[in-house]
Amino acid sequence: MIDRSKISRAKIKVRQDLQNAPTSYEQNKVQGVYFDGRHDKTLVKEKRGAKYYQTTLVEDHYSLVQEPGSQYLGHTTPDSGSALSVSESILSFISTKSPEILESLQVLGSDGTVVNTGMKNGVIRRIELKVGRPLQWVICLLHLNELPLRHLFESIDGPTSGPTSYTGPIGKQIQTCETLSIVRFAKIDTEIPDIDIAVLSKDQQYMLQIVHTIKSGVFPPDLSNRDPGSLNLSRWLTTGNRILRLYVSNAKPSANLKISYISSFANPVICLKSTYKYLILSLREMHFLHLQKIFFSACSQMKGQRSENLLSGK
Repeated sequence: MIDRSKISRAKIKVRQDLQNAPTSYEQNKVQGVYFDGRHDKTLVKEKRGAKYYQTTLVEDHYSLVQEPGSQYLGHTTPDSGSALSVSESILSFISTKSPEILESLQVLGSDGTVVNTGMKNGVIRRIELKVGRPLQWVICLLHLNELPLRHLFESIDGPTSGPTSYTGPIGKQIQTCETLSIVRFAKIDTEIPDIDIAVLSKDQQYMLQIVHTIKSGVFPPDLSNRDPGSLNLSRWLTTGNRILRLYVSNAKPSANLKISYISSFANPVICLKSTYKYLILSLREMHFLHLQKIFFSACSQMKGQRSENLLSGK
């Protein structure tokens, strides 16, 4: 028999085993630390008078992974979600766990939120100031890749009005787009990379299949019953899926809807996990490579100046 308590005990045991297991940083130098956080609801006991009451507290939990090796270092709970609190919490955890990590640290990785990547007061910048040297920033391209669609969509359709709602006509329609009937829509020819659909997530599979559908002009019956994904402002891939689903339900789409369609398909980046790394495929590969050359050229020019600024505390 499996009940809720048994699963909870198993999770606690695995967590304790991971925390107590010997890690490779004790023998090998850790060159990179990657971190990511989320809001978790935590059950805590609160004392009121002479009695304890169980209550739910929302906390920020940050998980840390070391590289090379992709091994779990542990997790920490900052007092708040501010860059100062997060950076101090991470530094305190590392200093307690193994101070040698700060000496060999060369790379910090995270998503691209401003709390992490702020030029002057972000988490990574504050850790740089603590260790006294520049570090290599590795920022998640999946988060970065969603921004063009987000800004373009808000520009042509209007701002958001909540975590799952929009103010513009397209944004309001995509909330219930899966209930609309399929019509005779206009085909749009586009180049689609050869991708093994089996390695993609459910939402990525939907994206690829509906783009093939719009290219061919023939909508398979089974796809109309598929869920394009929940509408959430933190998941722009599913927003793109819903824009595409809305397109096939409009015989005469507006110009803004056509622009949204192009942006929805052109921006997503599909990550395919290989044995040694993540291979990132983009429909804007040449554009990305051009930006990459500019980025590395700018880094080379700024390297000396950034080191001087770091030492001077600017």
